Order: sequence, then structure tokens, then C-alpha cells
Amino acid sequence: MLFPRENKFRNVKILDGFWSLKFDKNDEGEKQAWCKGLKNANPVAISAPWNEQYPDFKNYMGTVWYECKTVIAKSWEKEFVWLRFCGVNWNAKVWINGKELGTHSGGFISFEYQINDLIKTGDENLIVVKVDMKLSRETLLQDGKGIGHWAKFGDKYPPSSGDYFPWGGIIRPVYVYTVPKTYIQDITLNTDISGKAGVIKYQIELNSKPLNGLVKVTVTDKAGTVVAQGSGLSGTVRVEKAEFWCAETPHLYSFEAALIVNGATADAYCLKTGIKKIEIKKDAVLINGKSVYFRGFSRHDDLAVIGAGFNRALIVRDFQLLKWIGANILRPGHYPPSEELLDLADETGIYIIDEVPANAFYSTKNPNDKPKDMVPPAFIENHKNAVKAMVTRDKNHASVIAWSIANECNSTLNECAVHLKKIYDYTKTLDGRPVVFMNCMDDDDKASGHFDIICMNMYFFLYNEGGDWDKVQKTMSDICDKMYKRFKKPMLISEFGADGIAGEHAHPAVFYTEDYQTEHVLKYLDVFEKKSYIRGTMVWAFADFLVSQHFGRAILNRKGVFNRDRNPKMIARFLKQRWEKIKK
Repeated sequence: MLFPRENKFRNVKILDGFWSLKFDKNDEGEKQAWCKGLKNANPVAISAPWNEQYPDFKNYMGTVWYECKTVIAKSWEKEFVWLRFCGVNWNAKVWINGKELGTHSGGFISFEYQINDLIKTGDENLIVVKVDMKLSRETLLQDGKGIGHWAKFGDKYPPSSGDYFPWGGIIRPVYVYTVPKTYIQDITLNTDISGKAGVIKYQIELNSKPLNGLVKVTVTDKAGTVVAQGSGLSGTVRVEKAEFWCAETPHLYSFEAALIVNGATADAYCLKTGIKKIEIKKDAVLINGKSVYFRGFSRHDDLAVIGAGFNRALIVRDFQLLKWIGANILRPGHYPPSEELLDLADETGIYIIDEVPANAFYSTKNPNDKPKDMVPPAFIENHKNAVKAMVTRDKNHASVIAWSIANECNSTLNECAVHLKKIYDYTKTLDGRPVVFMNCMDDDDKASGHFDIICMNMYFFLYNEGGDWDKVQKTMSDICDKMYKRFKKPMLISEFGADGIAGEHAHPAVFYTEDYQTEHVLKYLDVFEKKSYIRGTMVWAFADFLVSQHFGRAILNRKGVFNRDRNPKMIARFLKQRWEKIKK
């Protein structure tokens, strides 16, 4: 799935701005034909969830209707016109000019429709979207009612299986764009290294095969110099004396595919690509033949007022902070990030672990729940669909070094391990990069052996042992050693951390103070950094973020190294000093 990019063959119009919104508590909108236009509606900003724009509906997870009116240029009538949503949480049904386009279930990912048959070019068109956050055991983000690893402590409000706020609505940009009638539909790039040369294998898909056509490919460097050329729908081009992509030197090349029909260019599409090679050898993760030690965070899309809404300024600010503190990896948890964030990661040099929103499944507080009750067949199908959508969308980003297919599921169950292995195998048919899942079951886990890198979320001692550091460090060390001895694979500590309320201090350090958060993180790092098979650590979390109401959270999850406003806590400067030494 190619991102909408404007050039002389393609037009792009972004529909962000003020739309109209109407809440539908009684689910009467379809019967009353709201798809033909909303009456007595209110303004809503796109792209951002409804929850904080309308405080009276902050915890509302029912049906909401959106309406947008837009003129589609007369000059577009000879092209294919597409309507693309970059993220709608969670279930959507779309109409244009009163006629149904289709439905989509699944948040934080793009979907689109060709709309030529339903639009009026040179005139105003009505787009209506019915959205709800009605979660269930079948949706990938489950409803959290009696299930999920928090369930044993009581349901959260509003409920979901994720430990983040269940934001609802059109949360990412909406585009209308055109492509020619015969066009480049998809491009897949795979890069490799041969000595000092870079190798780019490409596969190009057209929507139809032209009678007299061919595809030419051109690779240029940042100065615009042509460094490689080729032709055909598939092939390999070689860049001599290539500059390779990594976090320290994020060199990007431009890969342009041009469709030539009857001697003239009919369509073209340009991708930024970084030439790199990822390998796993013994205890190491190699990028371009060099062992890498990863240091960074997991991060939620979250900010006051806009919630999980798309915000370019926030992405820029966060990447500046990542570079300031010395991080080289980011895991957008627990869902795929915006495509614009990945573009910036490619450009600035931040490794990304891309993750689907499959969180805390196969966990229940009901002892009578059977595995098939916790994870019905529809969930498994939704899981595969989410993986395919993520890989198809993000496969060409240089920054993406691994696919994460799940977070903190109950991998002590055989059924869960079998499920994860099937999703692992399916992911590998789509792309060759490492596949991981985030294990929170310590050495009781039964699934990690199927995966390329062992990823451990380590919180048990935060919630159970408190500040008995001698005991905590020994037990953590023993668990890590047991996991390595079992699987003999490199390990990442994908989550660890403690809540620190900004401005709270105590001596000696106690829970929820910045002092305790700092001590906690540094004590954990003292253990992890001594083990050669642990190839990186990711602090949970980059910044504080909103969660559903629960006694275990003081309004926010406060494990952020930065507060919700992106100002550093005490731990930030300690991490910066520590990571500067590692970089050297």
C-alpha cells in the first residue's frame, strides 16, 4: 500500500480540518439515514479522537457519526480517485453521497476505497463515516471485560484489554488522491550488502498490464546523482560504493519507478529507501555487519486535548528528545505508528519495532473460561489481517527492523504458544525481517523459542518486591540467564520502569517519586548491561500517557521519562549520561 504522494501524475488533497459530528447513543442513525447528511451536528477537529474534544463523552465507546463535504476537481474525472483513512478507531462504515463504500474493523492502520463510481467531479461530495469503539473478544483490542492481565484486579473504565486509554474516532489524516488509469499499485524493496556495494531487489505491481508498456527504475543519491538504473516489474539494481543506512548515519536514496506507455511516462512513484542488512548471529543483532546495542523507549501517541490524534509538531518534538537523550530505538506501543512518524524515523535515524494492537489476550479472571472463549476464531483472523496490513503498509521503511505481533499475552498456555507460532509463520511469509513478541511471563513463557529475538517485559518486581534491591537484582538476573540458557538467542528488555510523579521527591526513595523511578531504572540497567546476550533495553515509557480509570494508576501511567508535556523528569538526565558513555 503506497502512501499518497503528489507528483505530476498524482494529485493529493488532505481533508483534515473541521468536520461535523453527532453522537448516536441509541444506534438509530442508520434507520434514520444519517448517511445522507447530519442534522444538528457539532464541529469536531480531524484528526483527533472525540474523547477530549467533548469532555461529556470522554468515556463514551458507542456510535459516533462524522460528516465532511468536499469538492473534487473536474480535472480528476479521467483518473482513478481514492479515499484513504490513515486511522479510525475502532469500527468504521463509510458512505459517499449517501451510498455505502464499505466497512473496516481495526484501529491505528490505513484503509482506502476507490470512489469513482460514487463521486461528482467539479461538485461538492458528502462523506459520512459511522464509527464506534465497541470492543469484544473478537476485536484485536479486546473489551477488557473479565479478560486481559489487569482483569484480576477489576475492570477498568472505560474498559479495554490495553493499558492505555481507548481513544475513539478518526484519529489520523484523511486523504482524497488520484492515480492514472494505468498506475503503479505497489512497490516492494528488499536491500542487502555485497562488499561495499548496496543491492536493492524490487518488485513492482501494476493495476493492469498495459499493451505497450514497460517500467524503468532509477536510484539517485541525496545530491540527485543517478547511482543505479534498471527495468522490468522485478529485478535487482546495484549501488557501487553505497552509503548504508543505520541510526548513526541514516543515508537515504530515492528509488523511482516510472511506467512508460507508448514511449511516454504515464505514472511514477518515488520511495525513500535506506540500504541496510539485518542479521542475527549467536547473541548479537547485526546492522550492516556490526553488532548494535539498542537503547530507547516504548511510546504512546498521547497528548492532552488531542489524545492519540495525529500531530506533526509532537512527532518532531519527540524525535528531538530522542536524539537529545541518546536513544536509537523506539517501539510505538501497542499499535503501528503513523506513516509520517516512520518517514521521520527513516530520515533522522531511529530504529523502529513495529507492533500490531494485539495485547494481553489469553488472560482471564474467570477460571471457567476456556482458551477458545478468550480467543475465538474471529480474533485469530483479525490478528492475521492486522499483521498483513502493518507489513504491507510499512515494509519499505528503512527504520523498521522488526515486527512485533503481540504484547503481554498469556504465553504460559500451550494454546497461546501455538497461536503465536502460527502468526509468526504467517508474518515470515510476508517479510524476512525479525519477528518478535513481548513476553511478560518471565521464564514460565512457552512461546519465545519460536521467535528471532527474546523480548522481555520485566515488571514483576516493581509490583511485588518493591525496593528490596538485592533480592530484585538477583531474581531478575536469574530469570534472564534461564531464558538465555533455554533459547540461546539475543535478548532485548522491551519494557521495564516505574511510576514517577513529576515533582514528587523523598529520601530515602519511595514509590511514585522521581527518586524511586530513577533508582529503579538504574538498578535494572546495572543488571542488564552486564549480560552480553542482552542487546538492548527500552524503558517504559517515553512519556506519561492517559489510561482508563483504575486503582493501579494515578490518572496517567506515570512511567514516562518525560512528563505528558514532554518535559524531562529526574531520570532523563541520568539516562542521557549513561547512554552517552555507551555510545562512546
